[in-house]
Amino acid sequence: MALDQTASSVGGDGKKSAWPPLESNPEAFTALARQLGLQPGYEFVDVFGLDPDLLMMVPQPCLAVVVLFPTQCQVLEDFRKKQKETIGVAGRETEQKKSSEDYVYVHQYVGNACGTFALCHALWNNQEALDAASPLLRFLADAMSEITKEQDNNSTGPAEKPLAALLGEAFMNFNDVREKHAAIASDARLNQTAELAATAKVEEHFTAFVRKSQGGSSSRIVELDGRLRVALEHEDGKPEADLLHSVAPLIQKNFFDVAAGSENNFAVLALVKT
Repeated sequence: MALDQTASSVGGDGKKSAWPPLESNPEAFTALARQLGLQPGYEFVDVFGLDPDLLMMVPQPCLAVVVLFPTQCQVLEDFRKKQKETIGVAGRETEQKKSSEDYVYVHQYVGNACGTFALCHALWNNQEALDAASPLLRFLADAMSEITKEQDNNSTGPAEKPLAALLGEAFMNFNDVREKHAAIASDARLNQTAELAATAKVEEHFTAFVRKSQGGSSSRIVELDGRLRVALEHEDGKPEADLLHSVAPLIQKNFFDVAAGSENNFAVLALVKT
């Protein structure tokens, strides 16, 4: 199975942090999600291909889609940089848009943690699937409280960072999820490859897709990759269809076609209600 990406990252406070990489494995994702509050009746499953017959094998409804892709494919990396410039949304300022943004996005400042970031983005943006006592919900509540408090105490300070950056800095100290991540990443029963150290250099990265309503029957597909520092907002070509069927053409166009068959180290997982 393919693995998580980046060896180490530097947070907003200048500290380096890295976790052991998480395997692209639905059992591992589901096990970690359960520990983070995912309720029974929801799970992560493999998506074995984008052909209609294979998509129909995936339980519906699909709440989120997670894609693992190779970062050593330079043409794909260049394409994603262009996407960042053309359809990227830098994120809300902490006060200006705090109540109007309808999705949770967090910058990734922890190396080798992109699998868990993709998982968390899937869950944060489908909170109906979480138990009320979820550590992820507690993190958001505690982090927002601290951010608001600091903002009130520094009302005349320098220009604010986007909320996604502040949440990313807070996430670096989220010991509960770090410990749960490490336990899952080191569990031989849930992984088909040998455990890698936090400092290991791996060359794949995870991103997550969710759907957000724009009112009425209109919606958009939001791609949440903490490494990009912006969320990517895609047109929803099939708003009446299950999410996976709307995201599949985006994966084909923006990943498989761009790589042009030169890379095959992709994997797709879906968060579904069973």
